[in-house]
Amino acid sequence: QSRAGCDSMVTTNLIVNPVFIITENKTICQGQNYNGWTKTGTFQLKLQSGTGCDSTVITNLKVNPVYNITEYISVCQGENYNGWTSSGKYKRTLKTISACDSTVTTDLTVFASYNPIVTIHEDTLKAIRPYKIYQWYNESGSIPGANYNLYIIPTHGKYRFVIKDEHGCTHSS
Repeated sequence: QSRAGCDSMVTTNLIVNPVFIITENKTICQGQNYNGWTKTGTFQLKLQSGTGCDSTVITNLKVNPVYNITEYISVCQGENYNGWTSSGKYKRTLKTISACDSTVTTDLTVFASYNPIVTIHEDTLKAIRPYKIYQWYNESGSIPGANYNLYIIPTHGKYRFVIKDEHGCTHSS
């Protein structure tokens, strides 16, 4: 009713703007950030929509690890590890299953090959140094039971021995 007592009508066209609540799942690698966040967790960000209404973005953030691994590998001369045949440090950058760059440093030791020394005294052959495993051979092959640092020659012929050292490397006299 107006002041003068007349009926009046007001028409209101009401528009209700939506309030948005958005959930997103994000994954990053250790050392990266998403909206400044660097740790695994659930984060909320209040924003204002284009129509002026408050809205919320909920972020479920997962931070996958990055690995820096050092491995210590030893091989005997003549062998290789990943194609490397010399002692040294080798670095590789690999992707984890979650696609994060990780570093593997290989500290490679290559044990040198050598010819063990044999002394001959009359009919006895003797290895100069002690070794882990011995095997004596003649022209026919391996001599059964001849696996000590001494070997007494029963007959004239050619003899040699193969040893395995403390590193597991095989060497031949």
